[in-house]
Amino acid sequence: MIHSRIQRIDVISVGLLLCLCLACARPHPREAIDPSEDSARQRAMVDAIGAALAGPMQNRSPQEALLVRLEDLYESLSPDQRRFMEAIRNLDGADPALPVASGITWHQVEGQHVTGPSGDQEMGLQLLPPEVWNAFRDMNEAMQTDLGRGLVIGSGYRTPANQLF
Repeated sequence: MIHSRIQRIDVISVGLLLCLCLACARPHPREAIDPSEDSARQRAMVDAIGAALAGPMQNRSPQEALLVRLEDLYESLSPDQRRFMEAIRNLDGADPALPVASGITWHQVEGQHVTGPSGDQEMGLQLLPPEVWNAFRDMNEAMQTDLGRGLVIGSGYRTPANQLF
């Protein structure tokens, strides 16, 4: 009987300790990001981050902006803004450990145009690894030959930091 009481106390103690650990590990609700939330607080934070990053990102060349590192992106942000951005990077389905591609000589795709409802628009710089560019070029040439129309690259490589921006 004494042995079963000790076991029950141990189980209760472990359960309480586990609950305490989980409660402490949770981010404070004001710091958490809820993708379904459309609050004034989250909108204000997004606007403030956009304003803080606009100048530094616009001052980079197109290639530098596509290849920006997290450390450089976060440089102009406050600690609260950095926590907010980290919470976005860690949302379910994200991979915050995704490394930046390195050692690649990028093929720069520039001067592409698309025609839409608002007329002719130039696509921005796109960066492709050489093997992707070669495959695209071959496919595009075949499409031009077979169908008389081609493709444009709407999105090439960008670092996780640029994607977050």
